[in-house]
Amino acid sequence: AELWSTPSCGHTAGGIAARSTPSTPGRQDTCVMPVTLEAIDITLIALYFVGMAAVGIIFWARGGGDGGGQDEAESFFLAGRSMRWPAVGLSLFVSNVGSEHLLGLAGSASATGVACAYFEWSAALHLLLLGWLFAPVYLRCGIATLPEYLGRRYGPRLRRWLSLISLVLYLLTKLSVSIYSAATVLTSVFGWPRWIAAAGLVGLTACYTAVGGLAAVIVTDVAQSVVMLVGAV
Repeated sequence: AELWSTPSCGHTAGGIAARSTPSTPGRQDTCVMPVTLEAIDITLIALYFVGMAAVGIIFWARGGGDGGGQDEAESFFLAGRSMRWPAVGLSLFVSNVGSEHLLGLAGSASATGVACAYFEWSAALHLLLLGWLFAPVYLRCGIATLPEYLGRRYGPRLRRWLSLISLVLYLLTKLSVSIYSAATVLTSVFGWPRWIAAAGLVGLTACYTAVGGLAAVIVTDVAQSVVMLVGAV
């Protein structure tokens, strides 16, 4: 939440960041003040980040060095195909609903109305089609991604092109926005420079993903989904 103050921006209310109202077009709104945190707040935040890092280390220690070749790749990229559907579902939920939704979509809805959420509601139909029509085909064929399926159906050239296009689009339209919005939250809370906050987020996420694989990602996603849902309530 944000409380809007006069252009002088000389105070915060209730420990929440206050900033000036952009009353004129082109006016730069830079008066963002960090939130005052108590000791319990800092402790909980520190424990959260330590827990995220610990998950990666635990899964690395549990699976590091076991198997090899295809088995090792399947364990890293597919969590050994051992995850149950509740964990997979919560991981998909958190992967789709990130900081860009909690900040950007909520802000757009506040400014322009609920129409901006219609696109998100349409995802329900797409997920049903994926679950009932495409997922059974993927499972029968023993594949995990759409490029892999198209590679078997049409050849490796299409697989490479779709993989490249998907990575570029994801970096430009999803990952960059998520990192920027999350870094904005850390900047508002701690007063850190935004690029330092973004680098810290990327570094922590890369570490536990690299050492723990998809299993570490799913477990941390489950924990984050609980935090998001409880916090939303």
